[in-house]
Amino acid sequence: MPLLPFAGGQLEYLATGSGQPVTVFAHGLAGSIAETRPLASAVAGTRVFLHFRGHGASSAPESSWTYPALAAELAAVADYAGATRAVGVSLGAAALTTLLANQPARF
Repeated sequence: MPLLPFAGGQLEYLATGSGQPVTVFAHGLAGSIAETRPLASAVAGTRVFLHFRGHGASSAPESSWTYPALAAELAAVADYAGATRAVGVSLGAAALTTLLANQPARF
């Protein structure tokens, strides 16, 4: 899977499907892209999945595991992919909520 350069390392992601809309999916703690993909089976358009820090092939930066840090990782992948929609599971939902608290019109 491709790696997106990011502050503190790289983020692994996977894009499937094509066209609009573009939806980013964020997994839970100890989750993975493979475990999150079934949630997108009926979603139209492009579906983009990421591995947060320390998951999959994503780097494990030395910075703290904070929701703002995870929100920044989610935003980096969403921005790169041009995502206009997002789905988060558990930890991913908290990262998404943190992102939206700072950028309410983001998705």
